[in-house]
Amino acid sequence: MPDMRFSPPPPVRRSSDASGMNQMVARSLNERLIMSMLLQCDGMTRNELVQASGLSAQTISVIVRALEAEKLIVKGNAVKGRVGPPSRPINLNPNGAFAIGLNVRSTEVTAIVVNLLGQEVAGLSQGLADTSSEALHEAIKQMIKTLEVDCGKRRWSRLIGVGLTLPRPNARMAISETELDAANLESFLTSLVGRDVHIQEEMTALVSAEAIFGAARKGTDYLQCFVDTDLHTRVCLDGRIYSGNVAKGKDNLVHNDGTNSEKWLDDTADALVERIESLAQFITTPIVVISSAYSSDTTRKLSYAVQKLVGPSKEILPSSFGSQALCIGAAALPFQVRFVAKVD
Repeated sequence: MPDMRFSPPPPVRRSSDASGMNQMVARSLNERLIMSMLLQCDGMTRNELVQASGLSAQTISVIVRALEAEKLIVKGNAVKGRVGPPSRPINLNPNGAFAIGLNVRSTEVTAIVVNLLGQEVAGLSQGLADTSSEALHEAIKQMIKTLEVDCGKRRWSRLIGVGLTLPRPNARMAISETELDAANLESFLTSLVGRDVHIQEEMTALVSAEAIFGAARKGTDYLQCFVDTDLHTRVCLDGRIYSGNVAKGKDNLVHNDGTNSEKWLDDTADALVERIESLAQFITTPIVVISSAYSSDTTRKLSYAVQKLVGPSKEILPSSFGSQALCIGAAALPFQVRFVAKVD
């Protein structure tokens, strides 16, 4: 694999571990810290930001004004408290920033644009009859043009970057490894879009996306499972992502033909429980997040089936990303690099 700039895998820094610095030279770090907290919570008042960050009220005011000027945050409706004047929660502005996510899979490429809340604003997929790198570049070029039209000038002007996810080990992919020149693809995308391109393995990117936008926003330690024709897992401990070899078990899953049959749900739930119990011999995670290549409804049903089997010992959370999980993982990379506080 040629040298390239990979995006760092750690997800959001948690407010319980957060601390800021008041020095002017640390302004960008403090802004990242505040953005991380707002990604984690659905609106915080200035007082809450002061308490959670350890920064002074004056520093918080300066940061809030700066982020507001950049249109990255908006003030919510005033909320009357028990004492004192009403407070106005500070929220992320959904239209403050956008990012493109690209995921190369079996016989197609999927592209998506998400906003600062991780919500899809445009997306499309294209099949690849020709699996050469030239065909891949041409397909991506046409998809980017379509996304630009669908988003409009205002949204496109606030595009902060492109995330590209590489296939996880043993995953089906659209082109052969010899054809997938990641460094060349990075250069092509940078020239095409005019923004920074961030590359990461697709499972690692998905774990980060769940921590930034998804089901794991309020968790610290969790197990991430992704269900397709195979089963892949990652572990997030203290904001760091780990992978490793585990007992194979039921890695190859029965194909879901779209009917979401009881047999498919039962077999897949059994495979997930087997993997969860296998990993529980070595690590303890109170939360399990389940994502899949299928609809959000299918993921919810599968998560419910797993919860029934494991009981109350673990909390099973379905991803809200639906069939676009891996692509949203890619789109989260620019947000992570630009806005998320780093784990020490």
